[in-house]
Amino acid sequence: MDVKLESLMMDLYYQKNRMQMQNYIFDSCYDITAIDERIYELLSNGDISYPFLLRTFVDSSPDCSCLLNRIDNYENYKKNISDEVEKGSIKYKVKIARAMKEDVIALMKARDMVAKALDYKSYPDLILSSDGLTIDELKKVLNKHLDKHLVDVKRLIKQHQLEWSTWFRDLDNICDKKENYSSNEYVQKVLTKFDLNLRSKIKLEISSELFASFVIATSKNDINVFIRESSTLGEVLALFHELGHAIHYSMIEGDGLKNILPSSLSEIMAVVIEYIATQILLEGDERRQLNEIMLIDYTRCAISSLFELDLYEKIGDAENLYVKHYTKLGLEVNNPSVWSYDSFRSIDPVYIHNYVLGYTIAKNMYEKLKDTYGDDYGKWGAWLVENIYKHGSNLHVQDIMNLSL
Repeated sequence: MDVKLESLMMDLYYQKNRMQMQNYIFDSCYDITAIDERIYELLSNGDISYPFLLRTFVDSSPDCSCLLNRIDNYENYKKNISDEVEKGSIKYKVKIARAMKEDVIALMKARDMVAKALDYKSYPDLILSSDGLTIDELKKVLNKHLDKHLVDVKRLIKQHQLEWSTWFRDLDNICDKKENYSSNEYVQKVLTKFDLNLRSKIKLEISSELFASFVIATSKNDINVFIRESSTLGEVLALFHELGHAIHYSMIEGDGLKNILPSSLSEIMAVVIEYIATQILLEGDERRQLNEIMLIDYTRCAISSLFELDLYEKIGDAENLYVKHYTKLGLEVNNPSVWSYDSFRSIDPVYIHNYVLGYTIAKNMYEKLKDTYGDDYGKWGAWLVENIYKHGSNLHVQDIMNLSL
C-alpha cells in the first residue's frame, strides 16, 4: 500500500477506535458508518492484499456497515420488551434475539456476498484463508480438541452443576469467592514477572462499574485498558487476558499497518498470556479452578465455532443446528432462538475459534519456554517480544503455531 494511503488508513483506524471507546464506555452515540465509508473507499481504491485487511474491508462495505452499527446497539431491539423483564435474563436474551434475528441473518448473507465477489467460497473461507487455514483444517483442529477434552469437560460440568441458561454465572461460581484480589496488583505482577516496562504506553482504567474488561488502541502509544475491579478469581482471569492484548499492542516496533493486529493473532496471544500468567502467578486451588474454567469454556468455544461453520451452510436451520451442537456438552439446551443474540454470530463472526487455537498454542508455548528458560521469566518476556510482539501483523497465525512447537 502507498505510504500516504497507509498513513490515512492508520488515522481512520484510530479514529474509529476512539469513537467506539466513547460509545462503549461513555454511552456516546457516534455513528461509525461515515468512518466505515471512508475505509471502504480507501481499500476499494488501494490495496487489500494484506490478509488482515480483508475482514475490515468486508465489514466496512455499505450493507455490512449499516447492519453492524444497528446490531451493535441492543436499544434498537427493545421496543416490545417490558421494563419488568430483567436485563441479561434468558427471557430478555430470547426477546432481543428474536427481534434481531432478521438483521443477523441479513448481515451473514451480506458478508457472504462480498466474500464471493472477491472470489472466496464463503465469508468463513475468506477469514480463514487470510490466516492460512481452510475450513476443513479448522474443523479438524476443533474436533481434535473435542475428542481429547469433551469427556473430562462433561465430567466437570456435572461436578460443578453448570447449566446452559446460566453458563457464565455458573462458570464464575467455580472459583472461591474472596474480596482481596487487586487488579492493579495483578497487572504489576504480570509486567514485573516478564520484565516488561509498559506503564507509560498502557492507560489503565479499573472500575467496578464497567460491564466488561477490554482493550482498545487509540494511537500507537495510547493503549487503553478497561478492567473491572477483580472481586472474583474469574475476573483475574479476564484481567490476564486483556493485559495480553495490551502487551501485544504496546510492544509492536515501527509504524504503519503492522500496528493493526488481525483479530486471530491478537486473540491467540491474549489467551497465551492468560494461560501462562495463571500457571506462574497462581498456586493450588486457584490455579486448578482457573485451569478448569479455561478447559470448560474453550471447549464451548470449539462447539460454538463448529456450529457457526455449519450455520453459514444451512442458515435456515439455525435452531436445530444450535441444539445439535451445544447438547454435546451433555446439557439440556432450551430456547434455541437465542442463537442470534450471541455477538460472535454478528459483531465478531468467524472469530471464536481463535480462543481454541490460542489455548492449544498456549499450552505448547508454556512447556517450550519452561523447558528452555526454567523460572527465568524475564527471558520468557524477552523471547515473546523478539519472536512475536515486535513484529505486529507481519506475523501469520501459522508462524505462531510453529513457534510454539
